[in-house]
Amino acid sequence: MNEFSQYQRPGPDLIEACKQFPPAVLGDAMGRTGCMDSDIKPFIAGARVCGPALTVRCYPGDNLMCHYGLYVARVGDVLVVDGSGYTEGALWGGLLSLSARQKGLAGTIIDGAARDLEDLREIGYPVYARAITPRGVFKTRKGQIHVAVHCGGVTVHPGDLLVGDENGIVVLPSSQISQIIEEARKVLDKEREIVEEIERGRTIYETLKLDQYFVP
Repeated sequence: MNEFSQYQRPGPDLIEACKQFPPAVLGDAMGRTGCMDSDIKPFIAGARVCGPALTVRCYPGDNLMCHYGLYVARVGDVLVVDGSGYTEGALWGGLLSLSARQKGLAGTIIDGAARDLEDLREIGYPVYARAITPRGVFKTRKGQIHVAVHCGGVTVHPGDLLVGDENGIVVLPSSQISQIIEEARKVLDKEREIVEEIERGRTIYETLKLDQYFVP
């Protein structure tokens, strides 16, 4: 099996374009959808991630597929790990982060736990997870790779684009990236207009004409 041919990654022009937008703007551009649960937190200051999803599904308490996913990943990929939300064993840690940074991955997002917090911060590789625990896991059970997974309350397909910062992660479906970028530009244009109105002394309530919701 050629693991590198299992899905299409977005073009580099689309990835670069999405780097211009904060996840919050992209989420607004998608009608406030696609944002992972607030429990999925970054563990390094100033975390930024933008890249296509390489998806794996692990058994709770076993991270064999994290190692395999990292092994087959390409430069710029984001490893998205469905760990079923299990937080009593760390699927990721310092050694995996060091290897992922060395290989050129853009980041790792885990619906589960990580460990080695001080190492993660020193390495500076973006890791997002639900929790931190010192407890390790096993490496014996083969899960799945290049399948649709559930991570942070969102379904992630191979090749979807993941964009994240310190606020969290948003998932852009691969077939909709161009349209989302266009909508995100409109969101930013609207925000610039609001900023100008605020600087003139108007409140957002006035600018957005929110009084309409108080009319008897």
